Amino acid sequence: MLRGTLSPVPNPPYAIEPTTFRFPALAFLAGRSALGGQREVALATYLVARLAHDTHPARGVSHDARAERAAHAKNWLSTLVLPPNVRAALARLVDASTGEPMEAATAVGEVVRTTESFLDARARAELEQLAVALQSTPVANERPPAPAPVPTLNPVP
Repeated sequence: MLRGTLSPVPNPPYAIEPTTFRFPALAFLAGRSALGGQREVALATYLVARLAHDTHPARGVSHDARAERAAHAKNWLSTLVLPPNVRAALARLVDASTGEPMEAATAVGEVVRTTESFLDARARAELEQLAVALQSTPVANERPPAPAPVPTLNPVP
């Protein structure tokens, strides 16, 4: 769903495995865009999408590791020239990447809306799939609902 390669041609048995990317459309967009606006937005979005994806419990990235990565990501994002609304949405997603998947899903939705004019349809679709995947993730340490009380047939006086 979120993985892909940039080369659809199979390699001979002696060749190196093709590089896989979690968000191939975003990576492709960043790679083919000219220097400046769209490329910087695509690179920044690719970075924060990876951080958001790592909130999923199946990824196995600890809260402490995510917090450290978020701090470094904020530092890197500060070096880019981004539109103010895009920078704000990306910063919120970086902050949400230290929390629960549902928080990240909400922030991904905001990133999709604010980067709409910079990203192509395939890149936006990847982000929308990410938001859906994160929304359907169970919350860590969530208890199942208590069973309903069983009605008794003969009430005791």
